[in-house]
Amino acid sequence: MATWLDRTFALVPMLDGVALDAALTHSEQLARRFDALRSALVTRGLEVTRFKADGHRRASGWVAARTGAHRHQAGVQARVARALGSMPQLRAAFQAGALSFEAIEMITRRFDDDRFGRRLIAEDETLTSFSNGRSSDEIRRAMTGWERMADPVGEADAAGQAHQRRRTRIVRKRGEVRIHASFGATQGEEVAAVLARFAEREFEQDVADAADGELPRSTDQRSADALASAMRTAGEWFDHDEAACPECGTPVPAPGGGREPLTNLMFDAESLRLWATGEPEGPIDADRIRNFAAGTTDGHALPADDIVRAMILGQVRVLVRRADGVITSVGRRQRLFRGRQRDAVVLLAPTCVWPGCHVPASKCEADHLHPHSDGGATSSDNGGPVCDFHNDWKARHGYRIIREHDGRWHVLRPDGTSITGHPPPRKRAGPDAA
Repeated sequence: MATWLDRTFALVPMLDGVALDAALTHSEQLARRFDALRSALVTRGLEVTRFKADGHRRASGWVAARTGAHRHQAGVQARVARALGSMPQLRAAFQAGALSFEAIEMITRRFDDDRFGRRLIAEDETLTSFSNGRSSDEIRRAMTGWERMADPVGEADAAGQAHQRRRTRIVRKRGEVRIHASFGATQGEEVAAVLARFAEREFEQDVADAADGELPRSTDQRSADALASAMRTAGEWFDHDEAACPECGTPVPAPGGGREPLTNLMFDAESLRLWATGEPEGPIDADRIRNFAAGTTDGHALPADDIVRAMILGQVRVLVRRADGVITSVGRRQRLFRGRQRDAVVLLAPTCVWPGCHVPASKCEADHLHPHSDGGATSSDNGGPVCDFHNDWKARHGYRIIREHDGRWHVLRPDGTSITGHPPPRKRAGPDAA
């Protein structure tokens, strides 16, 4: 094995293009299988209680002593090994290289919790099937939703405790003032949405003032200036019955004047029904995991009670979503996605659908999968959230974006190969196959 690795290292300087892509994908598969081998060895150590031989009180101590891992990481490896010993479907997928250790860790992170362990074992096949072929970000979001569905009472308790712990502290030191703040999820998302708007304006100002491509302020500095600008604007509201919008000069009513909400929230119909009836969540299948929604359009989770409160106090928009996650088309004849149609498109994914891109959907364009110039319809069935950079790249280089029937996204090169290295899905009828 060592000789083979030495020869492989010697080949690295000669790799380029698709050969380099393929080598990286292959090395990832090998790394996953080696990780699975390590987990199998730890599982075996648990079975024969090998960790007791040299005085270790726990398996994590044995793992740390034999591998040199930090005690936290050793604890993670021991917990994953315990879970895999009871979840044969997940173990088989891991050993085949279909899932990374990172994905396995996210799926099993609550295994030792009595509220989740038995349910993870019972839904081994469903979780394995759902996770196969999905990115770590998709699995993380899905497991966050699964945990909320599996333990709604615990989620509500945690949200209430976080709200009770909310605080803001101002610490004055020589030459500086430090502001420390902590909020519950819903209130925090509202504050974050305000700051994001002001930060965007600060960034646009930096772009206008940039010299030789260098922005005059760092991201942290712009964030601080955005907070200061938001506070000054709020101060103007309190000093006057109404203030002018700093961007366009239009009069803006003082707080409480009936302005539109800053954040769009999502809540799927089944979760709303369970909240209203108090019924427990039944078996969680793949469709339930995929269609679960209780939070912001960018994928940030919010407590169900807070979402219902927002529905009562704010405005509710009903959207119908098909089994593949597509929001039903509004159907107006137009070239650009606007208004409700754009909202329907950006709800399809919390971020830009380009693999490896994490631009929030709220900052993306609603892009045509089948180009409008080639007869593509302006409907949510033919759209997806794509950031400005990748929308331009797609148009200039002839790349295509397609969506599978289960909602998975693929980006294809002009030759039809996928940029992730996975085989592209079989072509099917409809705009998603453009």
